[in-house]
Amino acid sequence: MPALALLGCRVMPVRASIGSFSAVVLALGFAACTSKKGGEEAPAPTPQAPAEAAPAPTAPPVEAPPAAAEGTPGPSRPATIAVGGRHVCAIAGRGEVACWGAGRHGQLAPGVAENRATPVLVPGIDDAVSVIVGGDASCALRRGGQISCWGGIRLGGRADSVWTSAALGDVVELVSHRYGIEPLCGRRRDGSVACMSRLGSATPEVREIPGIKDAVALAGAAAMCALRANGHLECWKPFGLQAMLPTTVDERAEALAASGDDLCYAREGGELRCRTFTDQWKETIPVQGPLWKAKIPAEVWASAADFDSRGGVECLRDLAGVVSCRGNNRYGQLGNGTPGFSATPREFFEKMAGISVGGAQTCARTPEGTVRCQEQLLVAEEDPEVEGVQVLAAGDSHACAIVGGGQLRCWGLNSDGCLGVEGDPEGLVRVPGLSNAARIAVGDAHTCASLMDQRLFCWGNGDYAQLGNGRYSRDIAEDGEDSTILSSTPLQVTGISGQIRALALGATFTCATTEVGVYCWGQLPDPAATEQDPIIGQPRLVLAGGVGVIDAEGESLCVLDEGGAVRCWGSAAAGYDDVSDGGDEDEREDKHDDDYVPFARGGPLFQVGGIDVEVSDLAVGNEHACVVSTKGEVHCWGSNDEGQLGDGTTRERTMLTKVVGLANIVEIDAGSDHTCARDFDGRVQCWGSRTAPAAASVGKNLQPVRDLEAHVVAATPPVVVHLAPPSPAK
Repeated sequence: MPALALLGCRVMPVRASIGSFSAVVLALGFAACTSKKGGEEAPAPTPQAPAEAAPAPTAPPVEAPPAAAEGTPGPSRPATIAVGGRHVCAIAGRGEVACWGAGRHGQLAPGVAENRATPVLVPGIDDAVSVIVGGDASCALRRGGQISCWGGIRLGGRADSVWTSAALGDVVELVSHRYGIEPLCGRRRDGSVACMSRLGSATPEVREIPGIKDAVALAGAAAMCALRANGHLECWKPFGLQAMLPTTVDERAEALAASGDDLCYAREGGELRCRTFTDQWKETIPVQGPLWKAKIPAEVWASAADFDSRGGVECLRDLAGVVSCRGNNRYGQLGNGTPGFSATPREFFEKMAGISVGGAQTCARTPEGTVRCQEQLLVAEEDPEVEGVQVLAAGDSHACAIVGGGQLRCWGLNSDGCLGVEGDPEGLVRVPGLSNAARIAVGDAHTCASLMDQRLFCWGNGDYAQLGNGRYSRDIAEDGEDSTILSSTPLQVTGISGQIRALALGATFTCATTEVGVYCWGQLPDPAATEQDPIIGQPRLVLAGGVGVIDAEGESLCVLDEGGAVRCWGSAAAGYDDVSDGGDEDEREDKHDDDYVPFARGGPLFQVGGIDVEVSDLAVGNEHACVVSTKGEVHCWGSNDEGQLGDGTTRERTMLTKVVGLANIVEIDAGSDHTCARDFDGRVQCWGSRTAPAAASVGKNLQPVRDLEAHVVAATPPVVVHLAPPSPAK
């Protein structure tokens, strides 16, 4: 089929496959008839299927880099949208910046310390040309080369203001890696490249990237790369011993761009190579048009004026300048006004006999002995048909139950053998070798059960000695193996005095209570540790005396002691204003001595003060905790970025705050970022992460971001491209 003439462009219809999608697109002779200057791109024509199929050209056209002296951004994406997984920022109007999603650390705007499901304008910025997000921080490149940042930046950056610096020079293109906001690397107008860290400081650190004086494009993902005018592609790592030291990846590169989590470049002749989180560049099916569209799904390819994705969230700016998003809405990242969490309790189940919450999972036990879960812990394609359940323990990715005769049944993901068998089983798993089970508890990737005869067994991941057998990963040489660390076979735990009353498992530790006190082992968060949290290989008594209730999640543990006091350690203790270890000041200072032995003095299990209610039950999440009063009311404290405190806000609370609308509560449990309570009538209500009505179903269709003024990516004159000659006929 002869080439068509379109505004001076050479256009050839080609069938291209992008990811798992296949679509007919147009190979545009000069990069989809677009060009870029100042980070902006001209609208592209909508691809149309040809009347008849045509063979793909041997080498598709690629964008040629503009001259470095022009100071143009080169063939990178326009960067008017930045998706960080937890939050999103975009240029609005004529240069304003708006952000939405997770906002606990001020990453949406200074002075905003909560999540927002609609955009928040950043004050004082109306001249942004590109945006970047990373971790809990956000930055914008402004006309004139200045850089402004806000949110989780270090070294004195005020949370109530925007930090602005010109230390990086006359920057025309700004990138960061995909793991955080630092270091920021910029391509200057003169073609040199430098990176900046210590954001928020009056004297940020700037390091020149050696040997690069003629860069025409810059891009970042897991690594950062610059394309030079001579076709050399230079890449460097942001961290480590070789940080900021570029190595030559290729000497025949013609284009460079980031496309979602991928870093891609095109070689002479049209060959396309991409890499994600590894050091290996892999050949990719060539993309027609701008290189930053290499990983865009085919159904939105043509309408994209900008596109970015990360963490299960995709956002697209169309040719009219409107931004739409789809995917995970846990923090309100879709910007549609509906967050993926509920900050007040809402009903999930009714007439339940018990609840079990762990990670992001919510399950309940019916009076008939069956299990119901908010989101399926998938076994093949169906819920596990488990009946006769007497005790239920649900985690984020696996669950276990004690059924008739004390038999153990587990289901879900078998990470490191946490189901008690090897391999990848489907359906319910009967844990072999164990019977007459009395108690069961699950952690992130390990499981423990106590039997009627008081023997205790643990299995699954033991990297941090959470299996209680004295072994952990620090004991093994790099090339060694030890089946006692990752064990699918239940291993007996010894060294506990008294009859086991309860079990509680965190991410890297295990605890059991007896009439003697609380025994724990594994890696436990210790505020007195000077370097890393200590690892306790075998059970150690960390609190003497009887305990009524114990619960753990992530890096937190709380207990209700026999005197009615609430004692916690880890994040649950750190998030409360009034905690005490019971010792005098000199004793507390002694804990930081060089000869300090962790937990030797029966702690740290800090007493939570200021609780003016009589507590009957408690629950702990990753960074929050809740108590039930004997009057059936619920009070919580700690992190609240997903409404897990149930007070109708997303503000962090360092003292008790009452959960609204609850009464007659008899049981409570918490996952990593959500909480559930069961009342006297068996009604189960939950609040926090993934508890909004639509949170269980991930958004599949692009939804326009509400109240975000459109920003049109302006057209500029086309750039010159190279068209590879066809291969000679054989």
